[in-house]
Amino acid sequence: MASRDDRGSVTPRCTMSCWRWNSSWCCLSAVLFAFVLLQQAPFAYCLNAAAARNSQDNNVAGNADSKVRRVEPPTIVKLADDPTCASELKLLCSPSQLTNNFNVLECVQNAHRKEDEGLSEACHHLLWKYRRDITQDNRFNDAASKFCPRLMEMFPQCVPGEKGKLLACLMDHSENATEPECHTFLERMQSVVFSDYRLVYKFTDACGPDIDRFTCGRIPKSSDERHSQGATLECLSRVINQLKDNCRRELLHLARLQGEDFHLDRPLFFACQEDRDRLCPHVASGEGRIYRCLLRHRSSREMSEQCREKLAQREQLTMQDFRVSQGLSGACLQDIRIYRCREKTSTRREFRLAQILLCLENAIHKDYPVGAECQQEMLEHRRFLMENFQLTPDLASSCEQDIAAFCRRRLEPNGKTLHCLMRHARPSVQGSQRLSDQCRRQVEHVLKVSAAGEDWRVDPVLQEACQSTASHLCQDVKPGRGRMLSCLMDQVSNIAMKDTCKEALLQIQYFVARDFKLDPVLYKECRADAVAYCKAKKEWYDDPTRMDPERGPIVLPCLYRYAYHPDDSVRLSKQCLYEIRRVMRQRAVSIDLHPEIEEPCMSDLARMCSDHLGRGEEMQCLQDNLEKLSRECRSAVANYTEEEAEHLELNYPLYHSCQAVLKDLCSDLLSKDVDQGDLLGCLVQHKNDFRMKEDQRCRAALEHFQLISLKDYKFSYAFKEACRKDAQTYCGNSKSG
Repeated sequence: MASRDDRGSVTPRCTMSCWRWNSSWCCLSAVLFAFVLLQQAPFAYCLNAAAARNSQDNNVAGNADSKVRRVEPPTIVKLADDPTCASELKLLCSPSQLTNNFNVLECVQNAHRKEDEGLSEACHHLLWKYRRDITQDNRFNDAASKFCPRLMEMFPQCVPGEKGKLLACLMDHSENATEPECHTFLERMQSVVFSDYRLVYKFTDACGPDIDRFTCGRIPKSSDERHSQGATLECLSRVINQLKDNCRRELLHLARLQGEDFHLDRPLFFACQEDRDRLCPHVASGEGRIYRCLLRHRSSREMSEQCREKLAQREQLTMQDFRVSQGLSGACLQDIRIYRCREKTSTRREFRLAQILLCLENAIHKDYPVGAECQQEMLEHRRFLMENFQLTPDLASSCEQDIAAFCRRRLEPNGKTLHCLMRHARPSVQGSQRLSDQCRRQVEHVLKVSAAGEDWRVDPVLQEACQSTASHLCQDVKPGRGRMLSCLMDQVSNIAMKDTCKEALLQIQYFVARDFKLDPVLYKECRADAVAYCKAKKEWYDDPTRMDPERGPIVLPCLYRYAYHPDDSVRLSKQCLYEIRRVMRQRAVSIDLHPEIEEPCMSDLARMCSDHLGRGEEMQCLQDNLEKLSRECRSAVANYTEEEAEHLELNYPLYHSCQAVLKDLCSDLLSKDVDQGDLLGCLVQHKNDFRMKEDQRCRAALEHFQLISLKDYKFSYAFKEACRKDAQTYCGNSKSG
């Protein structure tokens, strides 16, 4: 039995009892049930449709009895009891699901990849009309007023208007719902709306032309025509950069709403159903929790390829608008507001993930507080960027020819394609062959957005190659702030380091060496000096709209020049000087890590030193052929050799060959951590000692450098300092050293 109030609503008696009992959850269930029944009235769910037609005929004839019958409430029937669908639904759904119309819809939606698949046309039509009417019927407004009064007060713009407008507006602001019954009510309604894009407010109008243009599924002309909700949205997602602005906005808006609940993204739901059960069995759906759990397990061997593919497609949408990721937008919302990361991010209304990450990273580099949960979310998305180069459309398009030329397996997973490109950015590896300029710039941009120099965990190739080495040689080093990369660079000469680890490490360091911003410790300690002496930018990430060229590549060579400046008034700070020495020592391993030498010497390296690829061998080769080098290369090599004479740790072959001898014969100088030619002088002084003769490798390296030092008096620090004034006075016109 049901009672009808004076507004014409149908309310089961149990619902009225609930209100008297003042039980909100009981009321919610009962009123939801009443609301569901209300929406069935327009479908003419009467036991005898013919009787209804007769009543209309009798009404026209003026029969008084027929008027009474006309105002009687129709007999309400649940979807599971309707003859049109009853037998089919009983085969498809469990008995417990058949007791509630919303549960019936959820059962039908989750049973097959295509909505209503396996149902008859008549049943399909019945379900479609039910969905349409409960989402667009004006009586929805009454239910919304009961469940969500506070939300409607908070957002007065959500006034009832066009069909579906109120529901769309409330769903947009559902995260602000404070009443549990309102949140549950909107979740239920969302599950209905997302079963068919035709029910999404204005989506069909905005995306109809693009759906036709990219053949993403025809817009049905009538409600009887079947559709595939998931396939249409998935197709549009693949071409999001080619969509018209209004359609792209609607698609991203839809993706943001889907991010609330795993079940609302139909292709992902079906692709990852088993993965969710296997990898995230105890994680409740809602608030993006399932997405975050699956993202954390995307590199697991237990994850299916189809699920991993759908996660990547969703991350492509997140690249367009960070709000698609409920985890990131929720964890970082306050930080994004505090640091105004949404200002000037794009000429479009969406907020690109790359710009948000760079803005937050800028705050971190300025030692501003950023929440731990937010930083964890940033780490996950930065790692995804390194794993899948296709997430960055500019990189994919700019490097298409380079990938075809250098990377035989064109779509290698887990960051291997990106590392292939990085490997061929180094000209000494492949002679004169190297990446195109536009591809190299995009690789640099991805490494900056992903903060590859900040945390080695964002690079799956590096982490896999170096995990055992790190566990053995850097077990006490915490990841983050570039600490692990610095430790690994200090261990490059250790025989325990695998060749694959060295290779992956040097591929990253090649780019880090060209922008001092990518070394977080160096940047922190030297930022003030770099701004004061080298015209570096004040911000780690600058406003992209400013017409100010990037100066990162020239800052580090400039700091090198000031590291041991003769004028004490322009000396670098003690902390910066320490980091400069660390960087210079670590990068002595390869000429690739010295852009100030590599760039002018590129042709000379290919012509004379292509066979000298060992650590430090390229520099020795250039020094041996100093007279034959081009003018620019000879000048760069001479400057570096002069620095080597003063600071032995820059001479990789000599320093590492003589480490044991230095500890035995020059320990007092090593402990002082001061070297202005002192260590080299100590080795020369003890050249004929028995300990030195014992270590033939050290003695040979020392004699080799002594021969090189004969080419220019500046290559001997003691000689240079003692004879500088005389050389300038009497030998100023001399062209040779």
